[in-house]
Amino acid sequence: MCAAKKTKKAVKKTAKKTTKKIAKKTATKATKKVAKKTTKKTAKKTSKKTSKKISASKVNGIDSAFVDDLAMDQAGLVKKTTKKMAANLEAKRAALRARRIHWNEDKKQIAIDMLERYTGHDFEDFQEQIILTNFHYYIERFNHLLDDHHYTQGSAFKASSSKKAKVTIIEFGVGAAMAALIGELLSVVQPKAVLFLGMAGAVHPSLKVGDFVFQLHRLEQKV
Repeated sequence: MCAAKKTKKAVKKTAKKTTKKIAKKTATKATKKVAKKTTKKTAKKTSKKTSKKISASKVNGIDSAFVDDLAMDQAGLVKKTTKKMAANLEAKRAALRARRIHWNEDKKQIAIDMLERYTGHDFEDFQEQIILTNFHYYIERFNHLLDDHHYTQGSAFKASSSKKAKVTIIEFGVGAAMAALIGELLSVVQPKAVLFLGMAGAVHPSLKVGDFVFQLHRLEQKV
């Protein structure tokens, strides 16, 4: 009986050992397989992420380079457009100046001839400060106050100049057309200042000499 019991115990121990060894081997194999699979999956994920990052960086690099080139092209276009616009604007200004009397030499000479003929003054007689009026009384007062006055009467206007006072006074007549004509002709003189003298409501009995009159409304009648 004792021998049989010993034999059973030995068999059980052997069975346990064998079972443990098999379990260990099985567990080791399973662990290795799982580790391999995990490593492969991790490697795949890492490679995918890395490839995505690389591709994204490449795309971003291309996009940024494209945007930079586009910005440079746009800046170049803006500069070219600005230059063209400036050139066109200058051409328009030149064309406009050419139509004006004081920028066109031929028209300037015509204006000088007209100014001399209409006022009876030589071009050199005109001073740098001009008074325009449509009342002869102002010219009479001018001539009375300035003893060096040079008075002339042309085909359309009357004029008087004082070299001491550096002033020329012109009686140009009545009407917007005459005012526009003398204003345009005087552009060739290039005066520093031009003063218009009129009655400006001075016929009103409430006004006194030295009162300041400010225009709120205007009634225009072309003559």
